[in-house]
Amino acid sequence: MPDHPPNHDTSTTTLRLRHPFGYTMLLALLIAGILLIAAEGALRIPALAAALPAPGLGSTHDQFEVQIVGLRRFAAGGPVDCIFLGSSMVRHGLKPEIVTNIYAAQIDATQSDNRQSGETLRCYTFGVLGLTADGARALADYLITTYQPRLLVYGLSPRDFSQPLDERADLNQLDWLRYMNGTFTLSGWLHEHARTVQYGWLLDVNRLDKRQSLMDEMAENGYTPNDRALGQINIENELARITTLYQTYAPVQEAAASVAAISAFHAPPTTQIVLVEMPVYPPVVFRLFGADTYQTFNADIVRFTAPAGVIYWPTTLHNLVPQRGWADLNHLNEEGATIFSTWLGQQLAAAVLRGDLHPLARRAE
Repeated sequence: MPDHPPNHDTSTTTLRLRHPFGYTMLLALLIAGILLIAAEGALRIPALAAALPAPGLGSTHDQFEVQIVGLRRFAAGGPVDCIFLGSSMVRHGLKPEIVTNIYAAQIDATQSDNRQSGETLRCYTFGVLGLTADGARALADYLITTYQPRLLVYGLSPRDFSQPLDERADLNQLDWLRYMNGTFTLSGWLHEHARTVQYGWLLDVNRLDKRQSLMDEMAENGYTPNDRALGQINIENELARITTLYQTYAPVQEAAASVAAISAFHAPPTTQIVLVEMPVYPPVVFRLFGADTYQTFNADIVRFTAPAGVIYWPTTLHNLVPQRGWADLNHLNEEGATIFSTWLGQQLAAAVLRGDLHPLARRAE
């Protein structure tokens, strides 16, 4: 019987250790968590935070978010006595230092013993590009609750009564603002408290220069100067632009309710509300929406504000600002802002002296 060679298995067996997939995922999550905590800690270092542009609040409206940061920094230097709220017309049209200096001078001039009255105010201009009345209501709630100003001046125009042309300015739908006004949203909480979420926009490098530019051009008190002049722009193109904004005056229900809601914050002497019309270049007012429509707009404002005892000052037909004070047909340049702010300071002082407003300084409690 033939011999059979032994059956040798020539294959090689390699011992392989395989980590469970879940373990790999857990390790990845652990590393990501450590990096996230490290980033959160780094972004809380004061020197680094000061070097970065404004943190994000979950909107795509860079100028609004820069304005929020500017106000927070301003408030860190002392109480905020008054806030000027509105659209870009307010952003370029109201200079807080002029309003407060004129106001104090007018009050001091009434002192028979020539002593300073102490009516020194700290005011901030909160103008948001494209803002309409609906967004202004949500902002007024936040600004009054958070900073408790003695005075909130809402500067508006017929444009505020229309639907937002810029969806970025529809701020009443912003999760962060809803959270700050008392409605919990996870996104809102994260954008208020988590630095890594606030600075997620840094992944978009195009926004970095834009936000830095917005911060650089804005004064500490929120005012942003406009150095253009009406004579430097193409007037036909400008007429076409402003006609798009103003040609149809039809107050939407949300806007009417919003003006009434802003007026309802009027609770003197703690908080006082004043509405003022931001002027449009007078020669084009009637061309845009006609005398009857313009009078209807003013009558509507009075109807919404009078029940709360809120003052409203129309301005456009007073011709307060000469042609050289206009940047375009609905924005003041720096000279125009100085003139208009002087007028507003005088109006506020006169209202206090008449007893229509309580004194605005905090010492007068």
